[in-house]
Amino acid sequence: LEKPVVAAAVKFLPLIEAARLVRMYEPLPRFPAVRRDLSVIVDEPVTWKQISDAVCGIDQPLRQSLAYVRTYRGKPVATGRKSVTLTLEYRAADRTLRGEEVDSQVEQIVAALAKDFSAELRS
Repeated sequence: LEKPVVAAAVKFLPLIEAARLVRMYEPLPRFPAVRRDLSVIVDEPVTWKQISDAVCGIDQPLRQSLAYVRTYRGKPVATGRKSVTLTLEYRAADRTLRGEEVDSQVEQIVAALAKDFSAELRS
């Protein structure tokens, strides 16, 4: 043989017995989500985990998700700083959200990031 060989034996019966065979589902949402992308400029040492923890620490029942998009370094962002882009998604189970509702939630996040990390919104 020209390449290493690997062999394995898998006992499927214990896996099948341990598996949850009950199908679980959630109905599709009736109302659309509202997405907001934010680009904030923070100091270079600030990590995504710190930003994520700060955002998740804010009680916002309408926020459905938070996702990292990208990090940008370079002009016009000053040396020693970086721009971090994130996506926030909001949804209500009983109605379509109004822009004002979501905007106030986003402003809360921007204020918290400014306080915790001296973050500025990137224009």
